[in-house]
Amino acid sequence: MLLRYKPTETQLSDFLLEQSQLGVRYPGIEMTRLGKDHSDPRYRKHFVQTTLGTGEAAFITAVDQIKSWHHLSMDWIELYPPQPPVAPNTTLVVGANHFIMWSVNACRIIYTIDEWSEEKSRFGYAYGTLPSHVEQGEESFILEWDKLSDSVTYQILAYSRPNHRLVALFWPLAILIQDRFRKQSLAVMKTLNDSRG
Repeated sequence: MLLRYKPTETQLSDFLLEQSQLGVRYPGIEMTRLGKDHSDPRYRKHFVQTTLGTGEAAFITAVDQIKSWHHLSMDWIELYPPQPPVAPNTTLVVGANHFIMWSVNACRIIYTIDEWSEEKSRFGYAYGTLPSHVEQGEESFILEWDKLSDSVTYQILAYSRPNHRLVALFWPLAILIQDRFRKQSLAVMKTLNDSRG
């Protein structure tokens, strides 16, 4: 939903409760599991990645950051509740300040990844949009530790399309906002990791 002012905690709580009763309804649920090489003509695909460091310590630090939702720590983003559990079926609200208005959107965690093997370890989750989201689609936030190269990367993969007439009308602007969000998320994770190195 779109508001002309910052939502109150009561509004966020009420919206979360309302959206928690609804299911995800977009085509292609779990499409982010198919990886960055998958395409779906119904959606805009966007993939970004950064290297956070090397070794097990860097990976574990990054996992803790994802669990604490530091990857969404931006001054124009409001997460409600502030630290929801990273678990399937968790519903959360993401508010965004666009200067002249706020968008308030509900998402549900569709799946999580917590894989450890001799060659590669991965951790993260994907959330999908709920009916009142101004966009429709899915986004994944995945950490990967490639033990052959010892490199730890943070990846965001998203599929999106408009789900509100204003967003459809200003889709090029919405794309710029999406790209800004993902680039800042990479920068936040990189800065947090560098500060611990």
